Amino acid sequence: MANSKSFANDLPDQMDRLVPYGPANVMLLEVFNLPVMERIAKLECTKDDIILCTFPKSGTIWVEAIGSSILRAKEGQPIDESAADARRDWLFIDISFRIHDDKYPIDLAEELPHPRMLRTHMSYELLPASARANKTKLIFVHRNIKDTIVSMFSMYGNMKNLSCAHPVKSLEHFAEGFMQDKVHHAPYFHMFKSYWEHRHEPNVHYVSYEQLHEDAPAEIKRLADFMGKPLTEQQAQQIAHYTSFQNMSKNDKLNMEKYLTVNDPVTGEVLFKYMRKGKVANWKEHFSEEMSKKLDDWIERECRKYGLDASLFQ
Repeated sequence: MANSKSFANDLPDQMDRLVPYGPANVMLLEVFNLPVMERIAKLECTKDDIILCTFPKSGTIWVEAIGSSILRAKEGQPIDESAADARRDWLFIDISFRIHDDKYPIDLAEELPHPRMLRTHMSYELLPASARANKTKLIFVHRNIKDTIVSMFSMYGNMKNLSCAHPVKSLEHFAEGFMQDKVHHAPYFHMFKSYWEHRHEPNVHYVSYEQLHEDAPAEIKRLADFMGKPLTEQQAQQIAHYTSFQNMSKNDKLNMEKYLTVNDPVTGEVLFKYMRKGKVANWKEHFSEEMSKKLDDWIERECRKYGLDASLFQ
């Protein structure tokens, strides 16, 4: 990773903008994403690789930490807290600037031996062609849309180079843009459906942020079975403990504060921390009844359009 105090404060000076990409017109960032898209498409993946697939701000770092802990678990031995250090494991292949020893993540992905642990915010059709053909293991994480919007607004509204590409005058302004597919990786429902329709395939594992909150040990065991690394009840409980929001937010190896904290350039005040709340239904503290109803109506319309059950998004 970069040696700077905060990777977020040291993004390149070039301002970014959203551009439609691919047959579904997925909204990608011209500087942040586009230079590596052809390389992503051609990246060689095997059935033993694992790709974590999420919409932005849907529990990515949490599941990374859980996945890293699972892979380091040893039969009959307790889990060590250091096992959750996901930054050593998962390569964020979407980004087109150097953060790993002056290399792009995609450079390392091309160099490292299999199996590898990759992560992406891309929809299914934008995954490496070989990942789809070879049935690479895919972990798809979904989060309540309203919570996702609140968390995205907090991040994208405060990170330079990203805020300029988004409607960030207010949370309501951002939510309107979200509904109009004017945010990073929109259309949201296209991304969701692209994975959802593969959920019954043996190489695809689906979990929601809310399910993890409700019963983390059970979901951790289910994920471990999918990854081919079954855990004992005690090991699952230990991983749930070490990867809880309370513990991750205090762990410098997991909270991303060194890399994804945004400070006011004049006062030094913290404007954004990557690990914000970690709550379910936190949106209720932010949206008016009117805005919430507007989002509900939009969700109903989009579900009819995409042939999805609206109860999945309540």
